[in-house]
Amino acid sequence: MKYLLDTVTLSDPFAPRPNEGVAAWVASQPDDLLCTSVICLGEIRRGLAALGPGSKRSRIERWLADATAGLLEMPILPLTIEVAERWGSMIGLLERTGRRPQLIDSLIAATALVHGLTVVTRNTRDFESCGVVTLNPWT
Repeated sequence: MKYLLDTVTLSDPFAPRPNEGVAAWVASQPDDLLCTSVICLGEIRRGLAALGPGSKRSRIERWLADATAGLLEMPILPLTIEVAERWGSMIGLLERTGRRPQLIDSLIAATALVHGLTVVTRNTRDFESCGVVTLNPWT
């Protein structure tokens, strides 16, 4: 594994106008280089809960069911003790300098740091403030 796809990258295919560059970049990567975090799946579930009934929600629910059933081609990294410890140390240092990253992004960042992964995201600033290498296929 080399790249951790964050929530905005995973959910781009369901956007009203998906970004062709993102789709092309993901499709060009060998499957064994890609993974995501269980936190991203939770974030998608949160977004689904906010959607009303409809075809978009149904499509995303089917994709999420496949992903959580292990049918997704990429590994889904769990929260582990090592990730939790890395997150706590990272957040403590950032708070000491007056920075307060978002909880979800900082947990994804800690996962990437533990596994030595680059986070694929449009939201590079929040991840880079956590010391994570990022890649933005939207640019």
